[in-house]
Order: sequence, then C-alpha cells, then structure tokens
Amino acid sequence: MKFSGNITKRFMTQRGFTLIESLAAMVALLMITAALFWILLTGKTLWQASVIRSYDRQELQISYQKIENDLQNSNVDTITNNTTSTVVAFSFLSAFDSSGNFTAASDGSPVWQKYVIYYIPSGTKKLMRKEVYGSYTKALTTSQLTTYCDGSGMTVANTVAGLSLTTDTATDSATITITTQNKNQLGRADQQSLTSTVFLRN
Repeated sequence: MKFSGNITKRFMTQRGFTLIESLAAMVALLMITAALFWILLTGKTLWQASVIRSYDRQELQISYQKIENDLQNSNVDTITNNTTSTVVAFSFLSAFDSSGNFTAASDGSPVWQKYVIYYIPSGTKKLMRKEVYGSYTKALTTSQLTTYCDGSGMTVANTVAGLSLTTDTATDSATITITTQNKNQLGRADQQSLTSTVFLRN
C-alpha cells in the first residue's frame, strides 16, 4: 500500500492542460496565423503594385524613345499638333524610306518619304503609330490628320491615357508629355507621367 500513495501523488502532479489553457493556446495560435496571413497578403499586394508601376514606367520609356527617334530627324514646320482636341494625335514628315534609310538630296536636305502619325484611338489607352507613304512636302491639315486616326497602325503602348506636344520654332524643338494610367490590385488608379524635349535636326 505504500506504492499506491506514491502513484496517486505522481499522477496528480502529471495532469494535462485544462480547457481554459487549451482555449487560450488556440486563440494565441489563431492570432499568430492571422498576423502571418496579413503580412503575406500585404507583401503580395505591394509586390503586385510594384510590378504594375514598373510596367507603366517601361511603357513611358518605350513610347518616348520611339517618338524621339522618329521626330528628331524631322522638321518643326512639318508637325501637325492635335493633342489638345478630341482626337489626340500629332504627325510630322519623315525622310526615312520603307527600308529604314534616311533619304537626302545632293545638298544634304531631307527628302520626305512619309507622314508618321502618333495617336490614341477614342475610348482606349493605346498609343498607336502609323506611317503614310507618298511624295509630301507640307504638314497635314488637322482634318487630314484626324481622318488617318482610324484605329490602324502599330501599337506602341497599352496604358497611355494622355499625350501632349508643344513646339518651339525658335529652338527647333518639341516638348512631349506622356501619361500612363493603370489599376493596381486594390482597383485604384496608378498614374505616371514623363515630360522631355526633343531637338529636331533638320
């Protein structure tokens, strides 16, 4: 009978968790899990927003570089600017032929080969580039320019919400402003702009 007292005492000292202790542990575990989930969700949202901003920034750079490469070999007097109107567009003459070669006369002056048109089709955020070949010497009229903005051409970017151009004949330059707009994972508008000046060579 000596052993029964020792066994009972040992059994009482090795009891398990009470119900309250178990519930408290479960609540603590749930709180830790919820905190970890919130941290992961926030990190994912921030990462996705960063990806969208990076994509929009890339579209800005690509759009500007494309316009700059085309425009810098043109002439400020050949530019038709309609970026402040309903049909957002501008055009200019280019001396590059269909093979990508710059065509010049014997005195070095450019021989115009085509109109290059940049525009945003109504109701979209696409920046389009279009070429119209022919023997041209003067800038397009506004009416002619809007006629060519028919949705055809090459897509340069997909998130361009704004495009503006101002010319300065004194410095033979054109200032371009491009604005991109996209939605992040929270449905909020993410907007970025780039403004830079192109100096024309001819």
